[in-house]
Amino acid sequence: MCPNSTQNSMTTPSAALKRAYIAMGSNMGRRAQNIRRALKCIASDGLGAVSDTSFLYQTKAQYVTDQPDFLNCVLSLDTSLAPHDLLTKLNDIEAKMGRVRTLRYGPRPIDLDILLYGDEVVDTPDLKIPHERMQERDFVLAPLRDLLPGHWSHPTLGKTLSQLTGSVQTMGECHRVMPVGEDQLLDWDAGKTFIMGVINVTPDSFSDGGLYDTVEKAVEHARTLIEGGADILDLGGESTRPGTNSLKGLDVNEEQRRVLPVIKGIRETFGDSILLSVDTRNASTARKAVEAGADMVNDIWGGLWDPEMMDTVADLEVPYVCMHMRPHGQEKYPGGVVNEVHKVLTTQVQAAMKA
Repeated sequence: MCPNSTQNSMTTPSAALKRAYIAMGSNMGRRAQNIRRALKCIASDGLGAVSDTSFLYQTKAQYVTDQPDFLNCVLSLDTSLAPHDLLTKLNDIEAKMGRVRTLRYGPRPIDLDILLYGDEVVDTPDLKIPHERMQERDFVLAPLRDLLPGHWSHPTLGKTLSQLTGSVQTMGECHRVMPVGEDQLLDWDAGKTFIMGVINVTPDSFSDGGLYDTVEKAVEHARTLIEGGADILDLGGESTRPGTNSLKGLDVNEEQRRVLPVIKGIRETFGDSILLSVDTRNASTARKAVEAGADMVNDIWGGLWDPEMMDTVADLEVPYVCMHMRPHGQEKYPGGVVNEVHKVLTTQVQAAMKA
């Protein structure tokens, strides 16, 4: 999950709708899966239209600290529901997902809180908006910062978002993460550079074509890369060397014949100890690769080659690497390389977020 654009989300909903901000958290079971399920329920159960989502953050439990860490995020929702009706719908989703309210601030598969509802203030026994504790919670302010600008002002406290985040001492303990594989998290705030090792199972790649043309050779190369410190292995079955006819493309059956046995071989040898990425522009290969054991999809065409790619990745619920490529002979950009790449990637990232 990530923001819909590289800018803070400040578009205004229509006059008939209110922009609400909902906090989501989970520390029981498969946390990322719980949040994805709740997000789908919010989008499909008549609560409104989800307009944006923050990144995911891992945080220590607060108030009752003897429990597992939480995954948290915030979403913005354009809704026609009144605040109390929205609360009822959110409570229904919590109940449907198995939340039982016993120990306050205790473990829960999902927690859904209304943080903001336009600029309105609600003060009733069962609902307070803005959320009465949002200003002290790093797990609320960090994701909210992805969606609102620093100069946003709290409706009752009169402090900006930057001032609020600056006053919470535990902000540095709230780490932005990306779920990948079986309940693994890549921690973007840990100060680590993640290393991707490349395995080209092709006969014609410009650097290593033909070197790993059997499952045994590819698996041994995987071992070498893992021992050398690779965090992720990227498997590709189609060469993109300069001069290839990238507009024609390799037969998808041949691509899968090369890649799928190697994915299975690496999984059989190393289990889930290494993350696997499949380098492909074809949606059918992406699906079969994930079913065989790949954890993410690396698409050098950024969804422009196969119109089914983004919907496929969304259905698979795996991370998607959106890259930029142009075929040989079409690399000239009248508006400049940087402007062209920025324009295309912005459009494709927005398309991926809508999938």
